[in-house]
Amino acid sequence: MAMEMAEGEPPYMQENSTKALFLITTKGIPPLKEQHKWSSEFKDFLNTCLEKNADARPTASEALKHAFLKKACTAAEFGPIITAAKQAKQAKQHR
Repeated sequence: MAMEMAEGEPPYMQENSTKALFLITTKGIPPLKEQHKWSSEFKDFLNTCLEKNADARPTASEALKHAFLKKACTAAEFGPIITAAKQAKQAKQHR
């Protein structure tokens, strides 16, 4: 979900769902398109959550303790941020 929110769409969105799942399982999740835009904490959070080895991946409780989420906004602030990001993306596409 964090990857999708950062990129504005899920990985391999241009592919049909079956092919997208195949690419994810064979090639993995692609890296963020613009790495320089994202904090080291966010990139670490993504890498931690996308760990292929399920035994090494954090539980939900462990993930909630990650440094990135400690800096995150409150739930009440989150909705308007997503709406603003969608509007900015749409405005950029119409230019």
